[in-house]
Amino acid sequence: MAQNKQTNNKTLESDAPHHIFELFLFVNPIGKTCLNCEREVMQFVHDTDKKVYIRFIASNNFQVFSNSLKNKENKPHSLHERNDMYYSAHKIAMAFKAGLLQGRKKGRRMLMNMQEHFGKKGHPFSQDELIRIVKQDQTLDLDMWLEDISSPLTLSSYQDDQKLTKQMSIETTPTLVIFDNYNYQYGLKIDRDITAKNIEKVINHMYEMSKTDYHNQPRQKANLRCISKTSK
Repeated sequence: MAQNKQTNNKTLESDAPHHIFELFLFVNPIGKTCLNCEREVMQFVHDTDKKVYIRFIASNNFQVFSNSLKNKENKPHSLHERNDMYYSAHKIAMAFKAGLLQGRKKGRRMLMNMQEHFGKKGHPFSQDELIRIVKQDQTLDLDMWLEDISSPLTLSSYQDDQKLTKQMSIETTPTLVIFDNYNYQYGLKIDRDITAKNIEKVINHMYEMSKTDYHNQPRQKANLRCISKTSK
């Protein structure tokens, strides 16, 4: 038994370069809480020795948007304010998708800058302010971004994100879903306490359990839930 365990450990070590974790962070396009979680995720990515793939999903379907209104920081006082908020979130999500066409890092940075400006600092949304934020990021091609933001490709990509939000049963933001390519069938969903430290704990646990079935493993925290890989 000890010999088998030692062999399995050697296999994990030798396969480590091919061991990849996929992190899908579902966020409110104008949420300052989501901005904090994005920073925590990026801190984890910066510090970890694991191979990770990170993707931010700007979720703005009706259910997730309605649930976000329960948060005091986002609660509108009238139907008009509610509609304005939904419109702003949609436009920012589309702006983010257009930015991603120029590179994932550029798109993520743009999203976080918009959340900082419109969410955390509370500036009123406008198209002019959106363009000003893009201009400030000198790594982005403004003319290309202006063309892409209303393109069918950007709209289709935005709609795919909303479908993915529904397929993964995302009910609130921020929510982090983690998949491990060594256990392709199941992943783990975290919908609170999304910090670099907690992400590290979860991924280390997944790494240790990479040769077993996650679905039958006990959860160490109540905020960890199993999700089927087929939803992805």
